[in-house]
Amino acid sequence: MANIDPCYFITEPKFLDALGINLYAPKVKDVIANPKYPQYASLFTLSQEDIWDRMAEEQQKEPIGKPVEGAPTPFELFLINYHASAEVASLAKEAFQFFTHQDVKIVPESKNIIFLGNLAKIDNIKDICQINSEEKFFYFQNEVRKCIGETPVEPPRLNENPKVAMIKAKARLRDRVKRKKGSQNSISFSTMLTALCCMGIGLNPLNIGEISYISASTIFSMTQDKEKYDTDIRIMTAGFGNSKIKPKYWINNPE
Repeated sequence: MANIDPCYFITEPKFLDALGINLYAPKVKDVIANPKYPQYASLFTLSQEDIWDRMAEEQQKEPIGKPVEGAPTPFELFLINYHASAEVASLAKEAFQFFTHQDVKIVPESKNIIFLGNLAKIDNIKDICQINSEEKFFYFQNEVRKCIGETPVEPPRLNENPKVAMIKAKARLRDRVKRKKGSQNSISFSTMLTALCCMGIGLNPLNIGEISYISASTIFSMTQDKEKYDTDIRIMTAGFGNSKIKPKYWINNPE
């Protein structure tokens, strides 16, 4: 997991300078109480490489990791789907409300997403908070990724060496398969929350819903690292430790 922005860790909104809006990391209770959360997240985390891979798969080709003729950008695809489906249009507005706590007006024809929260205070049209370019949508996507615990992505490389692009595409395919298998074998989110309530760190069923979704998994992971470190130290100092055991200190920046 990437380093976490402190605002997202403690559920304080982060002000996005480039857009003039706040972004809110969802709390545990926001996620478990809203069955549409996965859909909200997927709307804002689809990358250009994901689109290329999907189009290649639909054409029954191997992922090639490079531009596919006719492929839309994530911003274009978002607007196309919004215009084409009333269901997606409703979902998109709900997703913006979920992450920014603002209503939006989406105008596909002019490629514009206008945040309505501060319109009453605007004197100059230049001060309207909006997403009206590929760059701004890409920036917003990466901030959403960070606030839900995903790693930000780099801008797509349109002229990358074909062999390098192929290697990266196959790596993404392996990662998707690995995540799918991992989700089947990993403990459930409810089990993790129960474990957090039993760790003696002040969390209980009455307050655990107030911490951020991203902090729950981070605290759980670091607590596991601490327990392993403590166990390895006890084994080594008890006189019957395995010489192969090398305790790894549990306080470190995530890789």
